[in-house]
Amino acid sequence: MMIALNASFEATLDRSWERLLRPLIPLLESIAKPLAAEREHAEESRQSLQAEERALAREVSRRPESFQVLYDRYYERILNFFYRRVSERETAEDLTSQTFLSALEHLARANREIHFRPWIYRVATNAWLSHERRRARWGERFLGELGRHFLSKPVPSPDHALSAAERMGLLRKALMGLPPRYREPLLLRYDEELSDSEIAQTLEMPPGTVRSLISRGLAILRRRAKPVLDEPM
Repeated sequence: MMIALNASFEATLDRSWERLLRPLIPLLESIAKPLAAEREHAEESRQSLQAEERALAREVSRRPESFQVLYDRYYERILNFFYRRVSERETAEDLTSQTFLSALEHLARANREIHFRPWIYRVATNAWLSHERRRARWGERFLGELGRHFLSKPVPSPDHALSAAERMGLLRKALMGLPPRYREPLLLRYDEELSDSEIAQTLEMPPGTVRSLISRGLAILRRRAKPVLDEPM
Protein backbone atom coordinates (compact mmCIF):
# COMPACT_ATOMS: atom_id res chain seq x y z
CA MET A 1 0.00 0.00 0.00
CA MET A 2 2.79 2.37 0.94
CA ILE A 3 4.55 1.62 -2.35
CA ALA A 4 1.41 2.42 -4.32
CA LEU A 5 0.96 5.72 -2.48
CA ASN A 6 4.56 6.68 -3.10
CA ALA A 7 4.22 5.89 -6.80
CA SER A 8 1.02 7.95 -7.03
CA PHE A 9 2.66 10.88 -5.25
CA GLU A 10 5.69 10.80 -7.54
CA ALA A 11 3.47 10.71 -10.61
CA THR A 12 1.51 13.71 -9.33
CA LEU A 13 4.75 15.55 -8.59
CA ASP A 14 6.10 14.82 -12.07
CA ARG A 15 2.92 16.22 -13.67
CA SER A 16 3.16 19.33 -11.49
CA TRP A 17 6.75 19.96 -12.53
CA GLU A 18 5.84 19.35 -16.16
CA ARG A 19 3.07 21.97 -15.98
CA LEU A 20 5.44 24.43 -14.37
CA LEU A 21 8.33 23.86 -16.81
CA ARG A 22 6.36 23.55 -20.07
CA PRO A 23 6.01 27.35 -20.56
CA LEU A 24 9.76 27.75 -19.94
CA ILE A 25 10.85 25.28 -22.63
CA PRO A 26 10.81 27.79 -25.51
CA LEU A 27 12.81 30.25 -23.37
CA LEU A 28 15.38 27.62 -22.42
CA GLU A 29 15.72 26.56 -26.03
CA SER A 30 16.17 30.17 -27.14
CA ILE A 31 19.04 30.50 -24.64
CA ALA A 32 20.64 27.13 -25.38
CA LYS A 33 20.77 27.48 -29.16
CA PRO A 34 22.90 30.66 -29.23
CA LEU A 35 25.21 29.20 -26.58
CA ALA A 36 25.68 26.04 -28.63
CA ALA A 37 26.30 28.12 -31.75
CA GLU A 38 28.82 30.27 -29.84
CA ARG A 39 30.67 27.19 -28.62
CA GLU A 40 30.74 25.77 -32.12
CA HIS A 41 32.05 29.05 -33.52
CA ALA A 42 34.72 29.24 -30.81
CA GLU A 43 35.84 25.69 -31.61
CA GLU A 44 36.00 26.49 -35.31
CA SER A 45 38.06 29.62 -34.58
CA ARG A 46 40.42 27.65 -32.37
CA GLN A 47 40.94 25.00 -35.02
CA SER A 48 41.44 27.68 -37.67
CA LEU A 49 44.05 29.41 -35.47
CA GLN A 50 45.86 26.13 -34.86
CA ALA A 51 45.94 25.40 -38.59
CA GLU A 52 47.30 28.88 -39.32
CA GLU A 53 50.01 28.54 -36.68
CA ARG A 54 51.00 25.07 -37.89
CA ALA A 55 51.33 26.47 -41.40
CA LEU A 56 53.40 29.43 -40.19
CA ALA A 57 55.68 27.17 -38.13
CA ARG A 58 56.19 24.87 -41.11
CA GLU A 59 56.92 27.85 -43.37
CA VAL A 60 59.73 29.19 -41.17
CA SER A 61 62.25 26.77 -42.67
CA ARG A 62 61.64 28.36 -46.11
CA ARG A 63 60.64 31.88 -45.11
CA PRO A 64 62.10 32.89 -41.70
CA GLU A 65 60.04 36.09 -41.73
CA SER A 66 56.97 33.91 -41.12
CA PHE A 67 58.18 33.62 -37.53
CA GLN A 68 57.39 37.29 -36.91
CA VAL A 69 53.65 36.62 -36.72
CA LEU A 70 54.15 33.92 -34.10
CA TYR A 71 56.61 36.09 -32.19
CA ASP A 72 54.23 39.05 -32.07
CA ARG A 73 51.34 36.83 -31.04
CA TYR A 74 53.08 35.07 -28.17
CA TYR A 75 55.77 37.47 -26.94
CA GLU A 76 53.73 39.04 -24.13
CA ARG A 77 52.34 35.66 -23.05
CA ILE A 78 55.79 34.10 -22.75
CA LEU A 79 57.17 37.22 -21.08
CA ASN A 80 54.41 37.00 -18.47
CA PHE A 81 55.09 33.27 -18.13
CA PHE A 82 58.63 34.07 -16.98
CA TYR A 83 57.82 37.24 -15.06
CA ARG A 84 55.39 35.37 -12.82
CA ARG A 85 58.25 33.03 -11.95
CA VAL A 86 61.21 35.37 -11.52
CA SER A 87 59.51 38.71 -10.70
CA GLU A 88 62.39 40.49 -12.44
CA ARG A 89 61.64 42.22 -15.70
CA GLU A 90 65.18 42.01 -17.06
CA THR A 91 65.54 38.29 -16.30
CA ALA A 92 62.10 37.60 -17.75
CA GLU A 93 63.02 39.46 -20.94
CA ASP A 94 66.30 37.54 -21.22
CA LEU A 95 64.55 34.18 -20.84
CA THR A 96 61.87 35.23 -23.32
CA SER A 97 64.53 36.14 -25.88
CA GLN A 98 66.27 32.80 -25.29
CA THR A 99 62.98 30.97 -25.78
CA PHE A 100 62.14 32.60 -29.09
CA LEU A 101 65.70 32.28 -30.35
CA SER A 102 65.64 28.54 -29.56
CA ALA A 103 62.24 28.24 -31.23
CA LEU A 104 63.42 30.05 -34.36
CA GLU A 105 66.56 27.94 -34.63
CA HIS A 106 64.53 24.74 -34.28
CA LEU A 107 61.85 25.74 -36.77
CA ALA A 108 64.46 26.89 -39.28
CA ARG A 109 65.83 23.34 -39.33
CA ALA A 110 62.51 21.50 -39.11
CA ASN A 111 59.87 21.11 -41.78
CA ARG A 112 57.09 19.33 -39.98
CA GLU A 113 53.74 19.86 -38.30
CA ILE A 114 54.02 21.62 -34.93
CA HIS A 115 51.11 22.64 -32.75
CA PHE A 116 52.76 25.94 -31.88
CA ARG A 117 50.96 27.04 -28.73
CA PRO A 118 51.78 24.05 -26.47
CA TRP A 119 55.13 23.68 -28.17
CA ILE A 120 56.31 27.24 -27.44
CA TYR A 121 55.28 26.81 -23.82
CA ARG A 122 57.29 23.60 -23.68
CA VAL A 123 60.31 25.48 -25.03
CA ALA A 124 59.71 28.17 -22.39
CA THR A 125 59.37 25.58 -19.66
CA ASN A 126 62.66 23.97 -20.68
CA ALA A 127 64.33 27.39 -20.63
CA TRP A 128 62.92 28.05 -17.16
CA LEU A 129 64.07 24.68 -15.82
CA SER A 130 67.55 25.27 -17.24
CA HIS A 131 67.61 28.69 -15.59
CA GLU A 132 66.57 27.19 -12.25
CA ARG A 133 69.22 24.47 -12.49
CA ARG A 134 71.90 27.07 -13.25
CA ARG A 135 70.75 29.23 -10.35
CA ALA A 136 70.62 26.30 -7.94
CA ARG A 137 74.04 25.13 -9.07
CA TRP A 138 75.37 28.69 -8.73
CA GLY A 139 73.97 28.95 -5.21
CA GLU A 140 75.29 25.60 -4.08
CA ARG A 141 78.77 26.21 -5.48
CA PHE A 142 78.94 29.83 -4.40
CA LEU A 143 77.76 29.33 -0.85
CA GLY A 144 79.87 26.21 -0.65
CA GLU A 145 82.92 28.17 -1.74
CA LEU A 146 82.19 30.86 0.82
CA GLY A 147 81.81 28.20 3.49
CA ARG A 148 85.08 26.51 2.58
CA HIS A 149 86.88 29.80 2.23
CA PHE A 150 85.78 31.24 5.56
CA LEU A 151 85.04 27.99 7.44
CA SER A 152 81.57 29.33 8.31
CA LYS A 153 78.38 27.30 8.31
CA PRO A 154 74.79 28.50 8.50
CA VAL A 155 73.18 28.07 11.89
CA PRO A 156 69.89 26.14 11.71
CA SER A 157 66.89 27.84 13.26
CA PRO A 158 63.25 26.82 13.53
CA ASP A 159 62.26 30.43 12.83
CA HIS A 160 63.59 30.33 9.22
CA ALA A 161 64.27 34.06 9.35
CA LEU A 162 65.34 34.12 5.70
CA SER A 163 64.28 31.69 3.01
CA ALA A 164 66.94 30.26 0.73
CA ALA A 165 65.59 32.35 -2.16
CA GLU A 166 65.68 35.57 -0.12
CA ARG A 167 69.17 34.78 1.14
CA MET A 168 70.42 34.10 -2.36
CA GLY A 169 68.80 37.26 -3.73
CA LEU A 170 70.52 39.43 -1.12
CA LEU A 171 73.84 37.70 -1.69
CA ARG A 172 73.49 38.18 -5.44
CA LYS A 173 72.79 41.88 -4.90
CA ALA A 174 75.93 42.20 -2.80
CA LEU A 175 77.95 40.42 -5.48
CA MET A 176 76.69 42.76 -8.21
CA GLY A 177 77.74 45.72 -6.07
CA LEU A 178 81.41 44.67 -6.02
CA PRO A 179 83.97 46.67 -8.04
CA PRO A 180 84.17 45.24 -11.58
CA ARG A 181 87.74 43.92 -11.14
CA TYR A 182 86.44 41.56 -8.44
CA ARG A 183 82.89 41.07 -9.70
CA GLU A 184 83.75 39.88 -13.21
CA PRO A 185 86.05 36.98 -12.21
CA LEU A 186 83.46 35.83 -9.66
CA LEU A 187 80.66 35.96 -12.23
CA LEU A 188 82.72 34.04 -14.75
CA ARG A 189 83.55 31.44 -12.11
CA TYR A 190 80.11 30.96 -10.62
CA ASP A 191 77.72 32.02 -13.39
CA GLU A 192 79.56 30.66 -16.40
CA GLU A 193 81.51 27.96 -14.53
CA LEU A 194 84.80 28.84 -16.24
CA SER A 195 88.09 27.53 -14.96
CA ASP A 196 90.88 29.84 -13.76
CA SER A 197 92.70 29.47 -17.09
CA GLU A 198 89.51 30.20 -19.08
CA ILE A 199 88.82 33.29 -16.96
CA ALA A 200 92.42 34.38 -17.48
CA GLN A 201 91.99 34.09 -21.26
CA THR A 202 88.67 35.94 -21.14
CA LEU A 203 89.96 38.83 -19.02
CA GLU A 204 93.47 38.75 -20.52
CA MET A 205 95.36 38.38 -17.25
CA PRO A 206 97.59 35.69 -15.68
CA PRO A 207 95.84 32.76 -13.93
CA GLY A 208 97.58 33.74 -10.69
CA THR A 209 95.97 37.18 -10.87
CA VAL A 210 92.57 35.56 -11.42
CA ARG A 211 92.98 33.41 -8.32
CA SER A 212 94.08 36.43 -6.31
CA LEU A 213 91.12 38.55 -7.47
CA ILE A 214 88.66 35.76 -6.70
CA SER A 215 90.12 35.32 -3.23
CA ARG A 216 90.03 39.06 -2.52
CA GLY A 217 86.56 39.38 -4.06
CA LEU A 218 85.25 36.63 -1.79
CA ALA A 219 86.79 38.35 1.22
CA ILE A 220 85.14 41.69 0.33
CA LEU A 221 81.85 39.98 -0.38
CA ARG A 222 82.05 38.13 2.92
CA ARG A 223 82.36 41.42 4.82
CA ARG A 224 79.55 43.11 2.87
CA ALA A 225 77.21 40.11 3.01
CA LYS A 226 77.98 39.14 6.62
CA PRO A 227 74.48 40.04 7.89
CA VAL A 228 72.94 37.83 5.19
CA LEU A 229 75.29 34.91 5.76
CA ASP A 230 75.00 35.10 9.53
CA GLU A 231 71.19 35.31 9.42
CA PRO A 232 69.72 31.92 10.54
CA MET A 233 67.87 30.00 7.86
